[in-house]
Amino acid sequence: MKIEFNHWNIDVDVEATRAAYAAISKGDSESCSCSMCRNFLAQRNSAYPSEVLILFKKLGIDAQKELVNSSFATAPGKHLYLVGHCFVGTALPDALREAHEMPSKRIQQIIDELREVTDPLKRQSLLHEGGNLLKVNPSIPEIPPSAVTFISRNLTPVSFPSPTVTTDTSITLPWVIKDPEVL
Repeated sequence: MKIEFNHWNIDVDVEATRAAYAAISKGDSESCSCSMCRNFLAQRNSAYPSEVLILFKKLGIDAQKELVNSSFATAPGKHLYLVGHCFVGTALPDALREAHEMPSKRIQQIIDELREVTDPLKRQSLLHEGGNLLKVNPSIPEIPPSAVTFISRNLTPVSFPSPTVTTDTSITLPWVIKDPEVL
């Protein structure tokens, strides 16, 4: 299924993603007993912005089963959580979609032209252009600030089918548990 989100073009296998989450018994924060994770767990049900929960549902992600959770105290009473989930599929920023589609469309045109061209110089020119297009490796542009970013590989300790994309959700939460705040 194809989805667009915050200038990202996502192609997701929802059923494979749901199946992968069904095999996971609990989220990373539940596997940890540190106070930072317990603070996150105390708020997890209300931590994610609604647009993120809507996206997770479309992707087949179980928000209650984060695969990795890192936390940092940014100021007294404020803690930044970087929460990772995965989905089966691919994600490209808008700026790269055309860069990836253009060479493949031109390569198809070159293949079509090669079938009809009999002039050896024209054939050589087309083959040279096609070879150069196949070497194109555009660099990823700067990603605009967002609550969710995507990384086209699995950066979590959990095994997922390929291709896998990691979502990295940034959430700032207050300190709500009774334990002394970690700064």
